[in-house]
Amino acid sequence: MNRRDGFALVGLALGLLGSLALMGGPRGFSAGMDFNGASLEDWMGPFYQQALSVMRGEAQPVEGFIYPPSAAVLIAPLAWIGPALLAWVGLGLQLLSLVVLVLLVVRLGRPSESRLDLLLLGLATGSCYPLLHSLHWGQMGAPLAALCALSLLLWQKERPGPAAWVLAVATGIKFYPAILWLPRFLVAGVRRVDWIAALVVLVGLPLAVFGSDAIAFGQQVLDRLDVAVGAGGDWAGSVNRQGFAQVLGRLLGFPESGLLERAFSLALLAAALWYGRTLAMKEGWAMGAGLLLACLPLFPGPCWPHHLGALPICWWLAAQRGMSSRVLVGFSVLLGSLPAFVLYGGWPDALSMGLPAWSGVAVGLAFVLPGDS
Repeated sequence: MNRRDGFALVGLALGLLGSLALMGGPRGFSAGMDFNGASLEDWMGPFYQQALSVMRGEAQPVEGFIYPPSAAVLIAPLAWIGPALLAWVGLGLQLLSLVVLVLLVVRLGRPSESRLDLLLLGLATGSCYPLLHSLHWGQMGAPLAALCALSLLLWQKERPGPAAWVLAVATGIKFYPAILWLPRFLVAGVRRVDWIAALVVLVGLPLAVFGSDAIAFGQQVLDRLDVAVGAGGDWAGSVNRQGFAQVLGRLLGFPESGLLERAFSLALLAAALWYGRTLAMKEGWAMGAGLLLACLPLFPGPCWPHHLGALPICWWLAAQRGMSSRVLVGFSVLLGSLPAFVLYGGWPDALSMGLPAWSGVAVGLAFVLPGDS
């Protein structure tokens, strides 16, 4: 750590304390972040229960667990922690992930000596609604964002082996970090170490723990997802979904996205993939990865607010492209912030409007603008 890190961490602390004050303290934070008033609900619920299930030798997802079998194996050590201590461990993991995320992000791309930039990055991270949403639920948004930043930094330092294993672990918990492999695949192809790491974590670990039952485990998860997103499912019409097609559908007055919204979203995704390849070739692989992280709401599949926890990575990288991009980055920071969430009416209005998704769109455009620096 150095003095540069200190300014970023001071900004993070100010952002977190300001967010807590804005919500009226810990109780107000828990009551106002989402429809549920309980903190760390996913961490203390499905994650912990799944860890206990794995330790009992059961090869099936518990109620509410909708993650790949590799995730069940990776979180199994939670069973060694008693429920009284588990909440503190979960809170500590979220806060530590935010600290690590900030320290890693300031090292991505070109180093900045601007104390103001560093302070603003920390402040934006500490008031980022998707990250605070991850903290509230005890979700994996903040830890996965830190793992994504670590993987990008390792690749930047030309250490592809460790980078591949870090990204494989992140993908083993939830699939969406795998999009970081796309720019490498589009530019130079995925290396052998990437395939080995992904296969070991996603396939080898579940088979080693569950045996052939790992396949049935994964199928049950897929069936649950299919039911949840189908007509009458738990996720049907949920205002929390931040997929761009769902956001457009709600804005047009439809609870579920139609063919027009899905087609438009996929067209934008195709353009992002094409431009991400161009950006990676001209300005560096990390820039292409940053664009695709920002475009996560365009990818098919459920997208929740905590999935956008990597927005600080996008903000930092896009801001390095010049002043015109910085304007859009500032707009994105505002849209993705807790103050914007509160000013727009909190839950459900702010999420129904899709503020986190629009934040991703704004910073995505910052990658598309011609760089001027």
